[in-house]
Amino acid sequence: MLIKTNTAQAHLPAALIERDLLQLSRRGFIRSGLWLGLGVAATTVAGVGYLRRSPRDALPTPEGLQVLSVNQYQLFQRLSEVCFPVADSALPVPVGIALQVDSLIAGVRADVRQQLLIGLDLFDNAALVRHGRRFIDLPADAARRYIDDWTNSSVSAFRAIANAATRLTKSAYWDNPAAWAAVNFPGPVTKPRGIERLGNAPSPPRAPMRSKAAVRPMITAARRGQRRLGASS
Repeated sequence: MLIKTNTAQAHLPAALIERDLLQLSRRGFIRSGLWLGLGVAATTVAGVGYLRRSPRDALPTPEGLQVLSVNQYQLFQRLSEVCFPVADSALPVPVGIALQVDSLIAGVRADVRQQLLIGLDLFDNAALVRHGRRFIDLPADAARRYIDDWTNSSVSAFRAIANAATRLTKSAYWDNPAAWAAVNFPGPVTKPRGIERLGNAPSPPRAPMRSKAAVRPMITAARRGQRRLGASS
């Protein structure tokens, strides 16, 4: 059974993926220094993980990876298999997902990208604690439960890591036109209708907020008016 995916939400352009990842940097758990603790944890667990090498480590990886390590590449390969078990469906087999994810992450701001990559290592290697093997070696059912545990974790950083990893995987999959026909998605309307894409337009500037000193006379005048109306009635 496929992990539930909202096609319209999952088919996000790279700009929206970048926006979502940039939002992580504004959250308190990043500013608070929890990521430093996660980095230490990832390094420690990865050290244990080195002793539990995966058969996937010997699989070939494409040339030209920009930001993903070999282990991170294999993580997204496994995520694509777990999120899209397409054997009994009309959906195409996921191909090139990890390479597409590598391209998406490469365009993210450097500090957010570094935090995300630390989180991905932790996500893969932390499975050693409970399962005795990395995430990429978990059976499909156990891997889905693992994703659910992280997605619903009480730790906001774990939720952010799992959501970013699965969203990147799903976005890369639905970016492939071969997957559109299976869900009757005709593709972007911009090309057949000749609509020019304008990119990401900046948000309109906000009007400056008035100070309390400037607003106070207005409030006083409004209250006086209310009292006069009450007296006249």
